[in-house]
Amino acid sequence: EDAAGLPVLADARVAFSCEVAESLTAGTHQIFIGQITDISEAEGAALLYEQSRFHRLAPL
Repeated sequence: EDAAGLPVLADARVAFSCEVAESLTAGTHQIFIGQITDISEAEGAALLYEQSRFHRLAPL
């Protein structure tokens, strides 16, 4: 859980908690713009998704 008690994925490297700052209608879609209220980070290797594949980032 985050500071507000919202669920966070257990294996997430980064989690952003947001409050809805604005809601817009675009045709048949609803777009929500969030104001970040909390960020949590965990240790571990980052992943990059590129050209339909996941890649691990390595130090230079």
